[in-house]
Amino acid sequence: MKILLLVVLFSCSTAMCRRVNGFDAESANCTSDEEFKYLEPCPGEVNCGSLNAAVACPAVVQHAVPQCVCKEGLHRGYDNRCYTKERCDELLCPGGNQFFECGDVCDNVCTMLDKQNRTNCPESVYTYLCLPQCYCNDGYARDYKQNCIPIENCDSLGDRVMSELLDNITR
Repeated sequence: MKILLLVVLFSCSTAMCRRVNGFDAESANCTSDEEFKYLEPCPGEVNCGSLNAAVACPAVVQHAVPQCVCKEGLHRGYDNRCYTKERCDELLCPGGNQFFECGDVCDNVCTMLDKQNRTNCPESVYTYLCLPQCYCNDGYARDYKQNCIPIENCDSLGDRVMSELLDNITR
């Protein structure tokens, strides 16, 4: 009896148990960056857009679904491929000199640097909720074209004109 149980356990850990709940894991067409897993619908697979987001799942019991998921350390991109966190950030913020984060509402913007920025965000503007978006790297600010440029370049003609326009509108 002990030998039979051992044979069944050994067999189940090899070819016999590749077929679970009618789904053949061997026939799943996972890429080299993916692995086959049973995953609950919520929170589901972490993707590039949800890396820093909190997910609220319903209290109802959910059944795991067989699927190809990105291997550990990789995240699903909008094109359905798997990427590292760093590459996800580049894809989400393609303008350069940016990073994706869940932060407050104040980013470095050339026309607003004297009023607010990432290190000086007035309480009236500050949000206590996470705001996932692209932020300029340290030492950079958004110009009037929404590109992150070195802060010392913020005195360019376009930003001076835009700043003057904004000042005239707010008066």
